[in-house]
Amino acid sequence: MELKAILQLENEEKYEAALTKYRQAYFEKPSDFEIWKHYYFFLWYLNVEDGSLGLQEFVKINNLSLELEQISNDGIKKYSQIAEGLFVLGYTINLFPYLFGEYVEWEQKGKEMMVGAANLEPNNIIYSMVVLGLGVEIQGNLNYKMVCKKAAPIVNDKFSSNGLLNSYFKAVLFRIN
Repeated sequence: MELKAILQLENEEKYEAALTKYRQAYFEKPSDFEIWKHYYFFLWYLNVEDGSLGLQEFVKINNLSLELEQISNDGIKKYSQIAEGLFVLGYTINLFPYLFGEYVEWEQKGKEMMVGAANLEPNNIIYSMVVLGLGVEIQGNLNYKMVCKKAAPIVNDKFSSNGLLNSYFKAVLFRIN
């Protein structure tokens, strides 16, 4: 089953079927960045949102916290030189560092990954926007506001497809009123 079909399962909230298909796809193509990226995000999202989605038992029975750890470690090993890999890892780790280990240590690692992504692709306006937002006062920062405005149409375009990763990042990275 191709990734597009798995992302449709995510949209339809068929998480059990999506998990089965992700496991199969990742086993068949363990070096496919796109599969890893969406699979990793899927696991992260279900671990983070298990309560609001009513999936606590599903997450527990399927041991998705251990699976998230394994897939994130795999991604860190394989994709630390790919800006998008660093960005997705860094953003998610920075938001919920306790899922990965010691809070302060992993929060810092997440920030470093996002900065690393911005350094690898200095012309990527989305990465620049997020890094600017890490350590600056958002209100009143004209540079940050300008970057948010420039990034908005790119965010809409980049994250316009199906799936949890796309809908999540479209929502959190579209930062203009």
